[in-house]
Amino acid sequence: MAFCFAHATVEATGTCDDCKKPICTKCTKGTLDGFMCPPCAQKRYGRQKLIVWAKIGAITVLIVGLGVFGLIVVGKGSERSTKAVDAGTGEKDPYIQTLRETRDLAPCDKEAVRKLVLELMELKRYGDAVDDATAYFAKCEDFPRLRSNAIYALHQLGRYAEAIKHSTALVERDPFDSDYWWWRAEDLARTGEPAKALADYRQSIANSDGAGGSRFAIARILDTAGPAGQPCEAVAAIDFFAGYHGGNPSSDLITRTRGLDQTSSCARTKGQGKQALPPPTEDVQMTVKVNEVEGTF
Repeated sequence: MAFCFAHATVEATGTCDDCKKPICTKCTKGTLDGFMCPPCAQKRYGRQKLIVWAKIGAITVLIVGLGVFGLIVVGKGSERSTKAVDAGTGEKDPYIQTLRETRDLAPCDKEAVRKLVLELMELKRYGDAVDDATAYFAKCEDFPRLRSNAIYALHQLGRYAEAIKHSTALVERDPFDSDYWWWRAEDLARTGEPAKALADYRQSIANSDGAGGSRFAIARILDTAGPAGQPCEAVAAIDFFAGYHGGNPSSDLITRTRGLDQTSSCARTKGQGKQALPPPTEDVQMTVKVNEVEGTF
């Protein structure tokens, strides 16, 4: 007795005509080239709607030796179905259903779940895309590319507070990536937290490798500084952008910055910050190992 390759406790009803793996009724996909398992059907047909085969003829035959009746299929027909609804999930799109079944075989397969989410987003089914991404994060390891997809989908739905959770996870995973900081800053500004947004924009600028990586934060930081009540923070960030990164702000941005600098008297506070480091409470020791010889100093 053979069992389905995807459902170890379910008896197989046939084999995939492509890879020859045993498959059960649930895993059988009818195609123009025969019956296939979900992965093979997806690989061969891609976005093309899968063909649903139906048995359309049967005759009743008396089995003399066994004394029972059986049905023998004598003909097969096919029809293309784009409106069939999967009884288990209610999914109307056969291709999406195939992607979900492929994902279900390995729920933590990163590429399988991302392919599903991207396809849902292409169909503008952003809520479903978020749900499938959330299901992945609930039981699998982190996947930054999928988080960025989830953030985009949440933006389309106007669910900015949820997007902040994803960008925060990205910041915590890699605090040196400048993009993650301004992604979160955008949503903090949208949700009425300009002071936090301003801090994130500044961190994005500080983390950038050069002027190119700072341009998004620079374009938005002045708009955030006013509501945050910290105009000089924005002025200092733009000065850093121009001086350290060699950035070339637009003439409009320069005009706004200089005007903000003068009206807020930012020049008076420049260079006046002080930070005293407390003396160490105990001797500091350092262990060094050179050529297998270790010493503590």
